[in-house]
Amino acid sequence: MKKLILITTLFCSMTATTIAQTTEKAIGLRLGYSAEVSFLYSINSSHRIEADLGVVPIGAYNGFFLNGVYQWTWDLSDYLTKGFGWYVGVGGGIGGFHKSFGLTLAGQIGLEYNFDFPLQLTLDYRPGFSLVPDILPTLTGFAVSARYRF
Repeated sequence: MKKLILITTLFCSMTATTIAQTTEKAIGLRLGYSAEVSFLYSINSSHRIEADLGVVPIGAYNGFFLNGVYQWTWDLSDYLTKGFGWYVGVGGGIGGFHKSFGLTLAGQIGLEYNFDFPLQLTLDYRPGFSLVPDILPTLTGFAVSARYRF
């Protein structure tokens, strides 16, 4: 239990340090295998952090989780219309599922569109790998997001 608290504290500290360097933010919903409140923090023009707090309403896997993903972004405006981009990321999460606690590793790849007004739409795929216990069925899937940029 002490190791779990230490890992959670380190994760939150790293996220807080990164958030302090934020230049652009976005908040919205991410819907897929779960419903999530999604926060996006830009570190610079090509790096950012995504943090998602969600609930999973799938049978025996009812629960909540907090995911954090460090993302690398690329602009696709030269190849598509202005506003398109794509990103990949790696991170992890913690969650409570059916009277148990889980730790996960996660990857992410996605496509985004930023409108001229402060709206961002994304489509992504996030594979998840459970560390403790095996809760993999609730962690892998496609999702769409709509966020307000500020």
